Amino acid sequence: MKFANSKNARGIEALQGGNIPLAIQLFQEAINESPRQPALHANLAKALKRGGLIDQAAARLTFTLAFDPGSNDASLLSIWLAGGANPNIMDLHPRGLLSAINRKDIDRHPIINLSANYMKNNLPTSRAFQLGRKEDWESAAQWILSASGKAALGNKLFLNCLKAEPICDFEFENLLLKVRRALLLTPPKHLLKKNPLQDFIFSFITQCKLNEYIYGVSKEEEKMLRKLRPNIHDPWVFCILALYHPINSLIVPDEKIKKLFPKPLAQLIRKIIAENKVELELAKTFKILNRADNKTSISVKAFYEETPYPRWSSVNLIANLRRSTLQYLMPGKNLSFMDQSFSVLIAGCGTGQQLVEAAAGYGEKSDILAIDLSCNSLAYAARMAAFFGFRKIEFATGDILGLDSLSKQFDFLECVGVLHHLEKPFVGWKKLLDRLQDGGYMRIGLYSKRARKRFNETKIALLPKTAGGSLTEFRQARYALVSSAEASYKNTLFNSPDFFTLSNARDLLSHISENPVTLESIADFIAKGNLEFVGFETSPVVAHTFDREEGNNNRKSLENWTAFEERHPEAFATMYLFWCRKLS
Repeated sequence: MKFANSKNARGIEALQGGNIPLAIQLFQEAINESPRQPALHANLAKALKRGGLIDQAAARLTFTLAFDPGSNDASLLSIWLAGGANPNIMDLHPRGLLSAINRKDIDRHPIINLSANYMKNNLPTSRAFQLGRKEDWESAAQWILSASGKAALGNKLFLNCLKAEPICDFEFENLLLKVRRALLLTPPKHLLKKNPLQDFIFSFITQCKLNEYIYGVSKEEEKMLRKLRPNIHDPWVFCILALYHPINSLIVPDEKIKKLFPKPLAQLIRKIIAENKVELELAKTFKILNRADNKTSISVKAFYEETPYPRWSSVNLIANLRRSTLQYLMPGKNLSFMDQSFSVLIAGCGTGQQLVEAAAGYGEKSDILAIDLSCNSLAYAARMAAFFGFRKIEFATGDILGLDSLSKQFDFLECVGVLHHLEKPFVGWKKLLDRLQDGGYMRIGLYSKRARKRFNETKIALLPKTAGGSLTEFRQARYALVSSAEASYKNTLFNSPDFFTLSNARDLLSHISENPVTLESIADFIAKGNLEFVGFETSPVVAHTFDREEGNNNRKSLENWTAFEERHPEAFATMYLFWCRKLS
């Protein structure tokens, strides 16, 4: 231990002095002496990151989390993965992945994606995927439900991934689709006796809830489901139906749930019903700022009332992130006004993931008003904000185009992923600008026309199969795409995490109004609106490439960013996300 501590101290000294190779060497030697000390792994990860070895750094953080599940480095791992880190699957510690998945104060999606890749390449779960690829997914499903697949079915990482977030992976969908079918058409003998199958079933029900029952259903399955429906009070039948239908649509008297159903299933049912009840009550409490009277706004409102987007359950909670972001983008800028009370408008907060992240990021001095067209989305946002402890946020329904009804001006304003759904995005942006104080800051997210070009070509080709109709028809249309779409379409669609949950896929493929913009049009609006461009929030990979090609001192030049995007049209594949400031 003394040897390890000495090496660690010397490693810290080397890191502070800029001798990265020596720091890496010393931290590794300390770990060899004392491999279970989380701080040593954390220090090595930071040294590797400083040395440009981001993939190895991310892998090392899984060791930190394996030995210290509560470490703040869980957030760092999520951020690094989201920013492009791609660690070697064989370098990961599965217990560290499990620790991160059990957190809700980080964005777990990148961890789930990494864990899915890990499970596809490591025993005991890898056998199912080998069978699926070599033979077919029905064989894989039969194996995992057999005695031979018992270890895979009960694997903790697998079960926790199912319960945590939607697994956005095509091979996992193929496997789970066939497992669900097998459970319906050829149920195992032991049904709901306490065994790995029971734990799996309950976890699988949660996964279906999380992805909003997006899987398609065959005619044979539909026939069997109709046959089973009258026996809904039977716990096994209820479980099977709950893999196909939302639990709140399966009516069973509470006394029967208490008497007949296993305790974990009863708890899951009550939890889902209680959450729905809370949202219904919250929806009655919101202040109405204005009512949508624009045709597009009315249609968009109806769209999100039917499928609030996204249905999230975890978020990066990083204290004062907004202030540190601005300080990074504007070194030396005086932001001391944030030490006193200040106002924030989140326009188009949706289901609240950005809102909750912002509430943590602005800190306790912020006074936040969150508005959205959709009452159902806002109810989800309010429930989740309360869950994460942010109870002072004010919520109101309203249309951005009707913000003239709001006389107040704000110190900060955020509108991310909203304006491009307006018929005229810059008209909406002007409405927001009028609600910003002189000297105030605005965080804007807009779809890039260049980045969306290839995807929209795919979308246009597929849209007739997914547009309009009921949610059931949408699920079946998506199922047909999975089964028969051309390879080029599959590559585009299956790489998008939005393809794997109902509300996200509907937003992706069938949104009724989408108007991406260009950097040239953004630059023109900023110039005419008396705004100062502060800078982009981009991934480290994009920032590094830009600096190499255009120069670090040109990060505030939209002309340089335009030239950069012409060469790298995927640079803003998610959207343009940037800050600007209203000049006096």
